[in-house]
Amino acid sequence: MSAPDAGRGDGASPADVVVLGAGVVGTAAALRLAEHGASVLVVDADLTGRATAAGAGIVTPIGVGVDPQPDLTAAAVAHYPVLAATLLDDGLDTGYDQVGLLMLPDAGSGDELAGIEQRAATAGVTVERTSTPAGSWPELGDTAADAVYVPAAARVDGRALRSALAGAASRRGARFVTGTARLHRHEDRVEVTVDGAPVGAGQILVATGAWSGQVLASLGGPPVTHPDRGQIVHLRVDGDTGSRPMLQSVHGHYVLGFPDGRVVAGATHEPEAGFDYRVTAGGQTGVLGRTLRLVPGLAAASLVETRVGFRPASHTGRPVVGSWPGVANLTVATGMGSVGLTLGPLLGRLAADQIAGTSSPLLSPLAPATGR
Repeated sequence: MSAPDAGRGDGASPADVVVLGAGVVGTAAALRLAEHGASVLVVDADLTGRATAAGAGIVTPIGVGVDPQPDLTAAAVAHYPVLAATLLDDGLDTGYDQVGLLMLPDAGSGDELAGIEQRAATAGVTVERTSTPAGSWPELGDTAADAVYVPAAARVDGRALRSALAGAASRRGARFVTGTARLHRHEDRVEVTVDGAPVGAGQILVATGAWSGQVLASLGGPPVTHPDRGQIVHLRVDGDTGSRPMLQSVHGHYVLGFPDGRVVAGATHEPEAGFDYRVTAGGQTGVLGRTLRLVPGLAAASLVETRVGFRPASHTGRPVVGSWPGVANLTVATGMGSVGLTLGPLLGRLAADQIAGTSSPLLSPLAPATGR
């Protein structure tokens, strides 16, 4: 891939593509662009509260809401084993493991589980009605005798995944810098500065998560994303919990295990909080209360930490991925909300492919709105 019209600013050396944001989406795009042969510069502001660093790590073909694009979700879940194996071949571990997901009723209602089964059938997702496997979560006691099992669901460590993607992209020639990027529009093109210095760029990809609205504000139009604060509690129990299936109530609360006894539970949804990076008494109490109703035996677990992350929620309820209307050299990939770790690696890859000249039909419904 080449960019013969790349700018030649006085700042950092020019690149075929400048990627703004080094979360899962940005690093996945950088890796794919480097595989296409592009010179890639990744710019990240290193802001506190990146969703990638806080997300629990559930990768599932069916969640608790109605999936507006099940074909995209299915493709994203299917992409994970291939990506994880490729990164592992590079010696880069993501913590990916297909441990499955048990969907549990909140109030013992079989009707709730029947609804999950119907949605799974509509989406073509294989599930099975089951009893909670004996010994998998001894902390459950006798509170969940019935469940819907989703065997394709997997767990990933978001921090390890981002680090692995960045490492793989760097090995293939991508450069990473820390700084604050600004966009400047000149007719039908956009230029970028980093800490005030111009950076030559043929194409620009905005993958700055919850901050995308701020980065794109100079282009005009309504905000693209807003932050949805999530507080996620980490606990520790005796033993290795890494092989346990994940648990999720039909109303959205989840509990999952990682190796060495770490248990993650969450999460709050607080779109009214803005970028307020705090653990609040109400947030932590709410998460712990729902956790203990779902898994009572975790009352004896040690409280390790509470992570805070800002999910990039879009105003359409869908991700926003594609070329920016009226601008020849700008692509965005953001707005994945609470399913960023499920969709992010694939959407970053597809955004990179689009920049390289190949567009997937999966992106058509996600294109940025016109009329800006």
